Amino acid sequence: MTEAPHHQSSGGAACQMPYPDRFNAAAEFVANTPDTAFSDEVRLLFYALHSQASRGPCKEGKPWGWNVIESAKWQSWSQLGNMPQMEAMRLYVRTLDEEQPEWWTRMPEQPQPGLPRPASRAALDEAGVSISSVFQEGTWVVIQQDDAKKPTPRYEQGAALLGSQLFVLGGHYGACRAAYR
Repeated sequence: MTEAPHHQSSGGAACQMPYPDRFNAAAEFVANTPDTAFSDEVRLLFYALHSQASRGPCKEGKPWGWNVIESAKWQSWSQLGNMPQMEAMRLYVRTLDEEQPEWWTRMPEQPQPGLPRPASRAALDEAGVSISSVFQEGTWVVIQQDDAKKPTPRYEQGAALLGSQLFVLGGHYGACRAAYR
């Protein structure tokens, strides 16, 4: 019997991969995990969030009612409505974090936090500049703001750097939760 390489626990630290790499790693982990590791409800949620994250809102026709599995998949995906794809990625990873804490420590060839990673094609903007050459993990960067109005403080948000633009998605402020319908 062969065992997967054992990675040392990170002591409760969160996965340090940026999005969408974290989502892609989580999707690979779920795809390579036996179906019995997750309940049917969680597997259905993974399906819906993965579909939303990779293909956007459900535009497929409703399957016939006697096909119970396909109907359940369609129903769960279509109920996500117009949820942004980046938010679906974040919720997918968050669900996996709740179901399998420290799942990333069981991934093969895991990049070590703090070590430079080779820039992927997706991590390059139009000018060919790597994200890691602009932002360094574990450091604070002051973002210059043009107007005098400060943004509302948020928590549990997701962020994506596309080219030279930073997008902050979802999250909470005060007692409000972002809605997607």
